[in-house]
Amino acid sequence: MILATLPGSQFPHVAMVVPDPNFLSDDDEQLQSIKQVSGIEAALSDCRDLSELVDLVLHKGREMTCSDAGSVYLVDRSCPEFPVLLFKAAQNDSRPSVSFREFAMPLTKESIAGYVALTGESLNLADAYRPPNHRPYRFNRNFDVDIGYRTRSMLAIPMDNGHGETIGVLQLLNRKVRPDIILRPENVVTSTQAYSSQECHMVQFLASQAGSSIERNHW
Repeated sequence: MILATLPGSQFPHVAMVVPDPNFLSDDDEQLQSIKQVSGIEAALSDCRDLSELVDLVLHKGREMTCSDAGSVYLVDRSCPEFPVLLFKAAQNDSRPSVSFREFAMPLTKESIAGYVALTGESLNLADAYRPPNHRPYRFNRNFDVDIGYRTRSMLAIPMDNGHGETIGVLQLLNRKVRPDIILRPENVVTSTQAYSSQECHMVQFLASQAGSSIERNHW
């Protein structure tokens, strides 16, 4: 694997995964990841509806990381004195019948999504229930309790509009050891794993493309 800064990119901190022929020659999974990343920009450019776009971004992010679930938040600054986070989309393979509704939450560093939106920092948590002690954010377990779920590994990535402003957060949950596993609270520890650095780089690229597309066409 080679990590290379995107030529002419407005996101110098975002690296794109490009193929190293020696490393990938016998690794079909790595090659599939490269193909997924390379087709993202065109797919997002073709999407004109905001709901469809955020659903596509979330689906792509989950697909490339084998994530069981995930969500997308967008920052609403229509009232500059009281900006909020809008919960715009959620997907969960282990709880497909659960419906999610859009809602607004305070934009503060006390939530994981709020912290990422305000700082522009990506978070890769091995267990969302046990965040670092020195950080201000905590995971809201009420979501899990309501649907009988257990969030463990989490990847939260800021979506940048291309002008240095975070307009949203892509949050992926529970990277599974196999895509066909249905997660339950009893098997989540043995059936999930932490996100790799390669996956973090790929999702950063996806989030940067998504942020630019949302800013350009919808927000």
